[in-house]
Amino acid sequence: MKEILKISIVITYYNKGSLLYNALESIYKQTAKFFEIILVNDGSNDKESQLVWHEIEKSNLYKKKLNLFELKENYGASYAKNFGIKKASGDIIVLLDADDILPSTAVEIIIKAFQEHSDASLIFGNYSHNNETVDCSVLCDNNNELNIPILLNKWILLGTSPFKKNAFEEIGGFNILYPKIDDTDFHLRLLLGGYVFKYINQNIYTWNDVQNSNGKNVKREDCAKLFFRNIDIFMNNLTTYQFFIRLFKNFLIIIIERIFSKN
Repeated sequence: MKEILKISIVITYYNKGSLLYNALESIYKQTAKFFEIILVNDGSNDKESQLVWHEIEKSNLYKKKLNLFELKENYGASYAKNFGIKKASGDIIVLLDADDILPSTAVEIIIKAFQEHSDASLIFGNYSHNNETVDCSVLCDNNNELNIPILLNKWILLGTSPFKKNAFEEIGGFNILYPKIDDTDFHLRLLLGGYVFKYINQNIYTWNDVQNSNGKNVKREDCAKLFFRNIDIFMNNLTTYQFFIRLFKNFLIIIIERIFSKN
């Protein structure tokens, strides 16, 4: 008999207006029902988002499984994720941005994948982006295992890939120092810790690229700092030439950014 895993879907919401309704509708249409929903309002301050939030608070349509938390101000995506995950009671965490949706079978696929790969701390699959499927099988070796050198050179791993809550707790959650690339930092720290990533050849997410998405306007200096923070994984998985090229480029980025910031 397969273990019944509890899924917690954690949505962080900041000024995404009525797009949140699409996200919630995609959750309530899931073919699997073993889940709870944690919705964190990260201090939304535009009128439309505030109106949507109050409508959801009052609506009986969303009472089942939906746990609402409202932060007093905008602390950033990393903080909101950490807050929501700590409130979650599930074994598996599925992050959902408020402007994205889950395919109707996503939760069912995720549960099955973790049941079949009990050693996995993170499951990654394919996803839709701008009406095209992003095939993440290119990140795997011949045994369908994550190939870290390929990943470091072609980072298409979805930031919202589902993971076990205990792995999140063991590495200290998302780092609030990198609000735009906290997911990349999180995944790098999991890999450094030896946690297992497993691939499933199915679509488990739809990423909608809206104007104020968290991944927009990433600072080059933050990416360079992320490299140095996780330098061991690059050193151990890149060729000597690739590593020193990256080392030199990231060092230059930090120096140049700091020079221009002073002017």
